[in-house]
Amino acid sequence: MFSSTFYIFLLLSLKLVYCRRTDTSAEAIRVNTSFLLIDEDWPINTPLPISICTKKFKFLKISSGNDQDTFSLQSSNETCGYLKLEKLLDADQLHPDGSRSQSFTIHFENKYRMRAEVEIQVADINDNPPKFIDFKKEVPLSENAPKGTLVTQVQTFDPDKGIGGIARFFINDDRFSVENERCSNSRCFADIILTSLLDYETSPKINLTITAKDGASRTINSKESQINIIINIIDEEDSPPYFITDLSVPILIPENTTIGSKVFQIRAEDGDKRSEKKNAIRYLVEENDIFSIESETGWLILEKEVDFEQQRDYSLKIQAIESGQNAMVTDGTLLIQIEDIDDNIPRCLDESYIMYLNASSWKFNLDKPIQVFDADEGTFASFSPIIKGSNQIVFRIIPEIVKKSATLELEISNVDTSLLTSKINELKYKILLSPSNTSQRSGQCNLFVQLISSNNKNNNVNHLPNNTKDVNNLNNATNGHTILQKNNFKTNINNEEDIKTPDIKDNIDQIIVAGIKNEEIQNIDNKEVKVYFTQSSYSVTLTCNTPVNTIVASVKPKDINNKEHNEVKYLLIGNKSEDFSIDKLTGVITVKNVLEKNQNISLDIVANYDIDGSNITSSVPLIVYVTDCNTILHSHNTLTTQKNIIEKEKPSLYFGEINENSLIGKEIIKLPIVMQKDKVNITYKVFLEETNEPLVNLSEDGGIIVGQVIDYEKYKSLNGYVIEFEGDEKSKILANFTIYIRDQNDNPPVFKKQVYEIELNEDSEVGKILNFDYPLATDEDSGVYSKLKYSFVRGSMPLPFSIDEITSEIKLNSSLDYESVKKYEIDLKVIDNSDDDFNNEARSKLIVHVKNINDNAPIFVPLKNNIFEMSEDDTIGTIITILKANDLDENDIISYSLQTTNPEDEKYFNIDNEGKIVLGDSVKGMVGKNYTIEIKASDSGNPPLTATIKIYVVIKKASNGPIILWPKQNSVHFFKENEEYRNLLQINATLSDEYLVFNPNSKINFSIVQLPNDDWKNFEIDNNGILKSKNVFDYEVKTKYELQIEVCNEENRCVLSNFRIMVTDVNDNCPYFETLKEVEKYEITENIPIKNNEIGEKIADIIPAIDKDGTLEFQSICYKVYQPNDTFFFPNNKIPSLYTNISLDREYKDSYNVIIETFDCNKNNTKLSCKDDNLNISNVQKTVIVKVLDLNDNYPKFTEKVFYGEIIQGKTKFGDVILNLEAIDLDNEPNGLSYSVLETIQIGTQTTKSERLPFSVNSKTGEVVNNLFMNLDTPKNFTFNVIVQDSAKHEDEAKVVITVVEHYEQVEIIFDADISFIQENQKEIEKKLYEATSLKFIIDGIHDMGNDTKVSGHFLNQYNTVVSTTSVISILKNPVNDWQGEAQDVLYKQYKMKPIYSPSSDNFEFSERYFNLFVAVACIFVFLVLLLLFCICRQVCCKKRNKLSELEKFRQHSLYHTNSLQTNSLKMPPPPPFTINNPNVIRSNKNKIGEIMSPVDMPYVVGKNIDNLTSTEL
Repeated sequence: MFSSTFYIFLLLSLKLVYCRRTDTSAEAIRVNTSFLLIDEDWPINTPLPISICTKKFKFLKISSGNDQDTFSLQSSNETCGYLKLEKLLDADQLHPDGSRSQSFTIHFENKYRMRAEVEIQVADINDNPPKFIDFKKEVPLSENAPKGTLVTQVQTFDPDKGIGGIARFFINDDRFSVENERCSNSRCFADIILTSLLDYETSPKINLTITAKDGASRTINSKESQINIIINIIDEEDSPPYFITDLSVPILIPENTTIGSKVFQIRAEDGDKRSEKKNAIRYLVEENDIFSIESETGWLILEKEVDFEQQRDYSLKIQAIESGQNAMVTDGTLLIQIEDIDDNIPRCLDESYIMYLNASSWKFNLDKPIQVFDADEGTFASFSPIIKGSNQIVFRIIPEIVKKSATLELEISNVDTSLLTSKINELKYKILLSPSNTSQRSGQCNLFVQLISSNNKNNNVNHLPNNTKDVNNLNNATNGHTILQKNNFKTNINNEEDIKTPDIKDNIDQIIVAGIKNEEIQNIDNKEVKVYFTQSSYSVTLTCNTPVNTIVASVKPKDINNKEHNEVKYLLIGNKSEDFSIDKLTGVITVKNVLEKNQNISLDIVANYDIDGSNITSSVPLIVYVTDCNTILHSHNTLTTQKNIIEKEKPSLYFGEINENSLIGKEIIKLPIVMQKDKVNITYKVFLEETNEPLVNLSEDGGIIVGQVIDYEKYKSLNGYVIEFEGDEKSKILANFTIYIRDQNDNPPVFKKQVYEIELNEDSEVGKILNFDYPLATDEDSGVYSKLKYSFVRGSMPLPFSIDEITSEIKLNSSLDYESVKKYEIDLKVIDNSDDDFNNEARSKLIVHVKNINDNAPIFVPLKNNIFEMSEDDTIGTIITILKANDLDENDIISYSLQTTNPEDEKYFNIDNEGKIVLGDSVKGMVGKNYTIEIKASDSGNPPLTATIKIYVVIKKASNGPIILWPKQNSVHFFKENEEYRNLLQINATLSDEYLVFNPNSKINFSIVQLPNDDWKNFEIDNNGILKSKNVFDYEVKTKYELQIEVCNEENRCVLSNFRIMVTDVNDNCPYFETLKEVEKYEITENIPIKNNEIGEKIADIIPAIDKDGTLEFQSICYKVYQPNDTFFFPNNKIPSLYTNISLDREYKDSYNVIIETFDCNKNNTKLSCKDDNLNISNVQKTVIVKVLDLNDNYPKFTEKVFYGEIIQGKTKFGDVILNLEAIDLDNEPNGLSYSVLETIQIGTQTTKSERLPFSVNSKTGEVVNNLFMNLDTPKNFTFNVIVQDSAKHEDEAKVVITVVEHYEQVEIIFDADISFIQENQKEIEKKLYEATSLKFIIDGIHDMGNDTKVSGHFLNQYNTVVSTTSVISILKNPVNDWQGEAQDVLYKQYKMKPIYSPSSDNFEFSERYFNLFVAVACIFVFLVLLLLFCICRQVCCKKRNKLSELEKFRQHSLYHTNSLQTNSLKMPPPPPFTINNPNVIRSNKNKIGEIMSPVDMPYVVGKNIDNLTSTEL
């Protein structure tokens, strides 16, 4: 029994040791994916693409998440199975927050109590048509409703998400249109707008069909629904009145118009123009105090004075009302503008001013600036200031002419020397302000001059400071302005009190009047110098510990009126100038060295600049007071903080500067603040007043660093503060700061237009400035960086234009000639920062179209002979000659006319529009008559330009010359083009019979008369009268020829034959495309609804093809799309209008190369088709580019549903980027996507607001930056949700899990491969590690180790907690199934993974081995102890048995002796008396003891039983 118990115990011990090393992952549930996205139309009873494996699949069950038993588990074999869909899915389920979605989180559990989780997201599909809701079936509408009237509104409901829930509306009636379409929260709305006028008599009722198509009306998978709305047209018997007066033109009223004047009459008429009896009109004006209206006549009456300076214009609502029962009203708005007159005199701001003048040095100061103004506007606000009074002081005032307002600057050009000895110490002058309009009176004010002379001891100046310190105190007390009262400086002549003149002189010289603009003072060396600063002096107070680079002051030059000056350069001069520095361009003065205590530093700020080419230097004093360290340096300005910020102290203000576009992370200011990094509830944040964007961040050591790219053009300076949060209850501002941004040349200049196009008449005046919006370009930079320089990029052709390189004005330098150059294309160039070598450049194009004007008169082609002879027998229509005039103006039509010296003779001659002069009447019997004909050629200009020429016609007696039998006079003969004719015509002529009798052998000579039209050059004729053509006819070159043949006999008696040759057109030119410099490009917006596939959507009218045939019959041009012909087409192949029959999607394809082919429309007709041997086949086709414009119709999508980041203790620093959120949007987002954190976050197991999130998310880049200080109390994980939005507010959501990882929890995996190979296969490696371990592997870093690559990371379980390295290594070393083994084989073989290594794995293996050894030793020790106890027990038992046997022998022996001996002989003494007090000592049973021994042998027993006796008691 004991042996079996011992063996069982030993087996249990060994089992304990063995179980320590047994891998429990065999019972784990393995799912091939933790997230599954399925469409909502997934078929029922279809397996899901998910595999679930465990040791015994039949014991696997779904513990939770299977709402309404939507899924069921189905086994594939004993260990694996899958999910099957049992019920229909619906992604359009409505949730309490208004969102629509469906998702499942399925939890699996097996009999080993192991669990796994799968998240199933149902993706919405377009399975619901839009449904019309809340619409009116009948709508009344007046027949007089104007265009644009809202007829009704319709709305649809579609629970589908994304583009499947966006509906477009269509209407079947062109009299209405759909406008203002919008969608929100599964509902889409549209307005039905009236687009044309209605007529009750034509259509009293309109049945309107409205169609809604979802999917943004795409033709693929789009669903639609329709409704019918009946529009009941209301018959109107009246029309409202209408205004005859044009109310759109403002009326002008002078401001001096008297009250009660009738200023304007408004007229209106009854709108019923066809009515026999028109209603009378009454007029009303809205209630006001200025104007009233006569209700019957419409006269507007002025009721109150109007003042241009108080109000310049009025807008009155006018009503025209019909009289009668059904009176109708028409509203109108009348604009009234008040015309300014010179009704205000110029004024001074104050009635009097005081000047303190040192008569010896001419130095002076004013008690306040002399400011003057005129309340009038424009030309009436111009006036001239002059000073009148004693000529003892001669003043000069700047400016001499004031427009509107100015601060006067005074110069003293002369002081009478008598004033040095005179007892007069006050002079009075008047400042007269004379308006430019001499009819108006002048304004005036007083100037009192207080004289202080170095030779006069009677000067009494009260309240003058006695030392420089007092002066400075006075200046500071008055906020930089020395305020001296006039009465304090009146001289008491009888005052005998001795006042030291040098002290007074010094004190007067020390008075600084600060803050006076446009002031002129005298320099110390008595030279006049212009001080062009906004202040006449600068003072500042600093402490001894002012940080280096603190900004002391910023000086600015004042505006220099009507002067051109370049950039100002600044310089500091003084004994302590080395302790300060000044930016030579901006004038910002900063501390350069640490300052000593309690000192006053006087410096001069010198400004150098050029004005109108002259170099000028100006200076202004700067006084720096350095006080003790205990003096407060900066007082804290009140800052707008959050409501929960409690500011109890006013922290210091710190300054810094940085260039724009500085690198992120660059330190700007080092703040002397102490950050408590050891407290987990203490956080720090930076707030900016100008923006909520994290432009700057707080570094771990308390510095302000660049957080995002800072743009000077947006922020010239940043004001902010650093706040310390302690939980949510307290907050404290640690420091205020101001950062000045320095501009950089980071913005190139930008032309306002890409192409500047203008049309100029060719007679435009030289010197004209082209009408453009100047300057042509802008630059967002400032200072010298924004200084632009313009130029032409000149070619070889001289240009008649010039461009001002500063103002960019383009001027015409020489005359234009349309006939020489019709268009100028000039490249414009602009560069910035023109004074430096680093420039940005931009280019644009200037196109000048020269417009033709009628500036050239026609010119006649000169005649060889202007005397023409005609025979009295010539028939009517005989051509006398053909004149030709040319005009250099393009496309100018010339018309001809003639007149004779005697108007009665004009009937004999006619001229047509081609210049052909023919015989208009018979000249029979007019032999010897001479006619002078003047022909005038006129062009088509307005007025027309003309030219004249004279010819002379002489009538001769009919000669006995040849007779032309054929062709007939003025006959017409037709010939085809492109055909070769051997002979055209043969002139049939003969001699008269009378002439042949006397000259039987006479011959006839033929010749072509050389007419001015040059038609004769294309022909020749031989001696037989055969007319031939030198060239083949071409109808497109010339369509007709006018010829005159002269037939003569040997006696030179000639006759003329006039005829015309006409060329007939044939189809010898095929259509072709002209070669262009650039490819044609057209645009169409994506997802345009296609109403009808046959009609399609028009893209553009392409540049048409050319057919050079001369007649319309043969100009037959057709088009077709060669490729892709399934997307683009021409509805009418004779019209070059390109259409598409599908809704294009830019995300599918952003541009198409469309090959278009042109052909002869008669190509299938062999008789009419073109035959062109010179056709270039490459010109028959051309390619146009159709670009698909983006429409924001896609939602942004995160690349991951869950983003994992880690903070590695000891490695991740404050401000490090933990991870990058990535999202994809197929649409073009010019401003990028926007990332943000949702309100609720989870830190560890607690839920709180996102304000407490110790991370910042860059809204532009998606970078998650660590703002967490690591300590022992830092939570181990952070979970929050982020959203990404596009410009249309489409959004997507993802989860972010950030885990805090201890160094020992990292696993280092070594790969015998190049780092680039590992980076390329990073995702696949993560996937295989998940398959090998069923754990999510997060890569923390990839490092190059030469021949190897080290991948550091950590493993997460399904609850996003870090899994111990030991467990991971155990799983990898002991795969439990083929799935894990195969994944490990891929890792080892394909990706060259080495045996896994972790920085702490050896320690864990070492401790585990010792633990196992300890268990084994403990088991052995227990075994030995039990064995020892067994031996002891056995020994004790053996001894007891021996004792009992000895006692038995002894008893028997005693009995033997008892029987043999007498009792008396063995008497024993009685036992001593005693008392038993010990409870453990009891009295033995005498009888029992007696059975063993006699009383003599054992008188008493100690103990409970006899077994406790020792051997000595026997």
